[in-house]
Amino acid sequence: SPASGTTVNQPANITITANALDGSGGTITKVEFFANGTKLGEDASAPYAFAWNGVAPGTYALTAVATNNSG
Repeated sequence: SPASGTTVNQPANITITANALDGSGGTITKVEFFANGTKLGEDASAPYAFAWNGVAPGTYALTAVATNNSG
């Protein structure tokens, strides 16, 4: 979250969350959060989240990348 198409008012403080599971029987070691390809931060423990504060006006593509214990 947030869901696709979410609109927020300024000043924007957004909590980005992600669910991550390792289907190979390993463990998730971190989830990194990105806006338009720029890393915002990461979280090493579930529930995975990042507080993005003071977000400037604009349109952003948010992504989360999970890394497991195998890299």
